[in-house]
Amino acid sequence: MTPPPITTIAGVFTYPIKGLAPHPLPRATLTAGRPVPNDRRWALVSVPFAEGPFSPDELAHVMQARRLRASPFRGRMVALDADGRAVRGAPGQTVQTEAPRTLPPLPRFMRLPAAPPPLDAWRPRGRFLSLANQAGLPRFPITYAGDGGAAVVAGTMNRLDSSAARLRVARALSDAFDDPLDRAIQIVEAPPDGHLADLPAPLVSLVGLATVRDLAAAMGLTAPVAAPGGRLNPAEEDRAWGGGLNPMRFRANIVLDGVPAWQELGWAGRTLRIGAARLRVVEPIERCVAIDADPAGGGRDLPVLETLDRRTGATRAGVYAEVIDGGEIGYGDPVMVDG
Repeated sequence: MTPPPITTIAGVFTYPIKGLAPHPLPRATLTAGRPVPNDRRWALVSVPFAEGPFSPDELAHVMQARRLRASPFRGRMVALDADGRAVRGAPGQTVQTEAPRTLPPLPRFMRLPAAPPPLDAWRPRGRFLSLANQAGLPRFPITYAGDGGAAVVAGTMNRLDSSAARLRVARALSDAFDDPLDRAIQIVEAPPDGHLADLPAPLVSLVGLATVRDLAAAMGLTAPVAAPGGRLNPAEEDRAWGGGLNPMRFRANIVLDGVPAWQELGWAGRTLRIGAARLRVVEPIERCVAIDADPAGGGRDLPVLETLDRRTGATRAGVYAEVIDGGEIGYGDPVMVDG
């Protein structure tokens, strides 16, 4: 009799800020009744800028960012005079001035509200920016350090449990994604010991590489392969997977190798043992258009959700599990399926 294939962990990931880049964890300590450390602990919301008055330099910097000579600003027209100073007109009036050829660099003014205290309860996905409503989020250049509790932006380390650091990251995000005359991005924090994942229960998500390979084949793409050294590299684009699908599209906490394609969908109610850790599989994961977004470059580039529905007659891929006994897990660990 041929022995069953050995299932192992191909990668462990946490997603500290919902919708942004994953953070690979060589090892992670799971705790009963909790998600992977720092997973979806923070999320992005779109908020109005604080009201003025703004200084001429601040308005000039806004105009420079927009590369416009005149633009509506809260019901008034704003323009730059010949010296690069911002001028406001009366409501409904257009101020015609000559913009200077260049403007000196000015510090980003971004009068965002102060970073809010942690939320008092879990909130549904629709309250936040995510890959389902902002497919360009992966373009933002952010990495994490340690267990994912610190974000590195423009070479600067920012502890996300610091409100001042979150405000700095939010300003960088607002520069990258939003209209400086309209909305800004703010980072909100989950309740203490909580999370802001799609479901209110504290769960861990898993997907099999064979499932991703099968889906890639159904799309006429080459099957994905592991990065050099065997570990998955979340920064690699689909083309780096030999023309296949980057498993990071599925934003799983644990990627499995060795389990046959789609088999994990039948694990509901069964227990997974990874060293001392035990996880009880709860249910398959219902997917949305987030999996159509390129996890490296952003934007919806492949009809993955449509292909999944056509291939399986449903939109499920991967499973949720709850941690019932804690323990350390990591790359290469064997996974035993009981029950």
